[in-house]
Amino acid sequence: MHINTRPLHSNTPQTLTSATKAKEAPQALPQDSLQSNKAQLSSTEKQFHTMGQLFRSGNAQKADSIELTSSFPGRDGYDKNFLGTTLELPSLDPSIQDKAATLVGKGNQTELKYTNFSIVMNKERRQAFFSSVNIDGAKIVNVSRKGSKWVTDSRIPRDQQLGNEAYRNNPIDRGHMVRRRDPVWGPDAKQANADTFSYTNAGLQHGSLNQKSWLQLENHILDQAKAKGQKLTVITGPVFSDDDPKFNNGGRMKEATQIPKEFYKVVVWNDPEEGLKGAGFIQSQKNYVRGNNLFKSDSGFDTGEMNVFQLPIDELQKLTKLNFGQVQDTSTEARHLQDGQNVRLF
Repeated sequence: MHINTRPLHSNTPQTLTSATKAKEAPQALPQDSLQSNKAQLSSTEKQFHTMGQLFRSGNAQKADSIELTSSFPGRDGYDKNFLGTTLELPSLDPSIQDKAATLVGKGNQTELKYTNFSIVMNKERRQAFFSSVNIDGAKIVNVSRKGSKWVTDSRIPRDQQLGNEAYRNNPIDRGHMVRRRDPVWGPDAKQANADTFSYTNAGLQHGSLNQKSWLQLENHILDQAKAKGQKLTVITGPVFSDDDPKFNNGGRMKEATQIPKEFYKVVVWNDPEEGLKGAGFIQSQKNYVRGNNLFKSDSGFDTGEMNVFQLPIDELQKLTKLNFGQVQDTSTEARHLQDGQNVRLF
C-alpha cells in the first residue's frame, strides 16, 4: 500500500487521594441531587462536591491539592490480534526487566490496561517504558477533551508514577504518549478519551516539542489512518539515558527524576501481501532540557532545534532496549526530517 507523503501539521475516576491544576478541577455536582441522594454518592462524587464547595468559597488553593485516582476497572487494553495477525506488546531487554512497575497484588504482572491501549511503566523513572495503542482509522470519532481530568493509576504504587507535582509552574507539558484521539473509536470511545488522561500516559515533554513537531507527527499518522480507513498499532515512549538531566521541579517533588532528551514512535500496519510493516521515528528536545535552558522561554523559538528523524526500527530497539516484534522495516537508514516533513508510512 502507498500513502502520499506531505508536510505534517501537527474513567471516570473512582477514588481520590492530591494535585490537579485549578483550571482542570471538576465541576461540583448539582446541589439538589446531592441533598436528595447524598447517601448513595460514591466517594468520587462526594469529593467532587467538596472541591466544588471549595471553589465556590474562593479556596481554590485547597481544592487544587486534591488528587484524583482511578483503578480503571474492566479495561481490555491493547489487542495483540488487532491488525489481523499477532503483534505482542514490546518486550523488555533482560537488563531492564526488573525496572518495570508491577501491579499491586498481581504478582509479576506489568501491563496496565486501558481502553484500546496498554502501558508498561519504568518504576525508577516513574514514566512509561512504552505505550501501545490500537487505532482504527475507519471508526475514529470526535470526542471533546472538555472536562477531562488527569488522574493517577491506583493499580501501581503512587511513588512509581509522576503526578502534577512534576508539571506545575514550568514549561513542561503532560505530553500524551498515547495521543488523546488515537484510541477514541468503538463503543467505549468516551471512556478511551478519558483514559488517556492518566498520568502514566504523560511524558515530560517541553511545550515547544509537544505542541509543535510532536503534534505534527501525531496528526500525520492519524490523518493517514483516517484517510485510508487503516488499522494501525502505534508504540510510543521516552528514550531513557543515564545522562538525562535531573529534575525536581524547583523542589516541588519529594524525589527527583530525570527528563528524557528524546521520544520515539513506532507505527505498525499489516500489508495484505507482505505482512507486518513499520516505520520508526525519534524526536529530540535536547536543546530545551539541558542545564539552565530547562525553563527557557519559547520566545524566538527555532523549529530546527526540535530534531525529527525517521530511524530504522532496529536502531530504536538498541536505544530503548525494547523488542518491537517481527516487523518489516520500511526504512534502511536514518533520515533527518526538516520540520517533520516527508514522513514515510505505509
